[in-house]
Amino acid sequence: MKTSYLPIGLAYIGSYLQKHGVRVEGLDLRFFNSWDEATHSIAASGADVVSIGAMTIEMPRALRIAGIAKKHLGAVVVLGGPHPTVCSDEVIREKNVDIVVVGEGERTMWEVIEALEGARGLHSVKGIIYHKDGKIVHNQGREPIADLDSLPFPARDIFPLNKVLLNPVTNFPLPSPALHVFASRGCPFTCKFCQPCLNKIFGNRARYRSIKNVFDEIEYLISRYNIRGLMLEDDTFTVNKRWTYKFCEEMKKRGLSEKVAWYCHTRADTINRDMAHTLRDAGCISVCVGIESGSQSVLDILGKGTTDKQSYDVLRICKEEGLIVVSNIMIGTPGETYEDLDKTIKLIESMQPEMVYVGITTPTPGTYLFDEAERAGIIQAESWTDFDRGKTSRKMKIDIDDATLYNVRKKLSIYGFSRQFLNESYYRDACLKRWKSFIDIGKPEQILKEING
Repeated sequence: MKTSYLPIGLAYIGSYLQKHGVRVEGLDLRFFNSWDEATHSIAASGADVVSIGAMTIEMPRALRIAGIAKKHLGAVVVLGGPHPTVCSDEVIREKNVDIVVVGEGERTMWEVIEALEGARGLHSVKGIIYHKDGKIVHNQGREPIADLDSLPFPARDIFPLNKVLLNPVTNFPLPSPALHVFASRGCPFTCKFCQPCLNKIFGNRARYRSIKNVFDEIEYLISRYNIRGLMLEDDTFTVNKRWTYKFCEEMKKRGLSEKVAWYCHTRADTINRDMAHTLRDAGCISVCVGIESGSQSVLDILGKGTTDKQSYDVLRICKEEGLIVVSNIMIGTPGETYEDLDKTIKLIESMQPEMVYVGITTPTPGTYLFDEAERAGIIQAESWTDFDRGKTSRKMKIDIDDATLYNVRKKLSIYGFSRQFLNESYYRDACLKRWKSFIDIGKPEQILKEING
């Protein structure tokens, strides 16, 4: 089984178009077995407009899809998402791309459809770049959607949900069925590996849905799909403490803390003991903490805005409060030394979070990190697919050799999807004792089979 999250951005656009009477079909090409199968499905759709969302590493595939749509459908091809937003001038020059959507896409895509149907001119659609009379036209930018409650819930069912709902790898450590929800958009922090890319998509502040709107969606998902796991994928769920406490209060008030287990993302400087206790009391079983590094100098290079002491404190507090701790780590940062790597290893080995995701620092286009690396002349990527956090080479010229990065990643990943983590005794002691009795995630050997298969 392949790991995959639902393409929630396209699902939001799909629901907005459906609200206005547009027939929408979703294709998730990650689940196709071959390009022949994908080509057949695209051609069979009969679509007049093909909208493709893409991150940087997905661009080669996105452009191939654009070519298929042009060849077999003669469709208008629209590209949007993170990479087209920050590299719009480059993307619009691609052979089979007609329109690029910059920023949030719900209202923009509906207005594009209106324009293609003759109800308005493309010149009136904010947030797009397009071709006209052999020239490239840049329209006025579109402001972020102020009232997120005005958006209909994502049209998740336009995609093959069965491949996501019951995926034990993607959902881990939550029980299945599980789905993810966004309660907010945007991030107020300035980490160099994310910003200003996020700001260009969502604006420079966090916008929140109302508590009622979020819980109406959660209860709909419980009723419609019988979910038992909920992934709150906000960039930093705990940044607005007042909103977070209200969320936890509502979770208990509606009796949902006994019906669904959930996790959220946080930072070392946005969660304290009281917050951790409140989360756990409201049914949260796990927090994913963006630690990034155990070295203060690396945190400063990345513009993280946190301290190494805060990293130790948050891991200790969350574990003591009964939360399964997932730690995100980055290695291979420009300027990072072997001594810095040792500090990160020491942090993980001493605090022992239940899970660790180790990525190689990646200068994603549109970020401060990319701009700095480009000015320094250290980018070595030969293809957009090289901008993959899982790759240990070819992205940037740094002082630490690839073999060391590989070995450190392997060493730290022993806390991740590994046999040590999933063997029966460790699995039970670290996780199952913290979960409520209604949760049944499956046997460790079943999960390993899915991962290795």
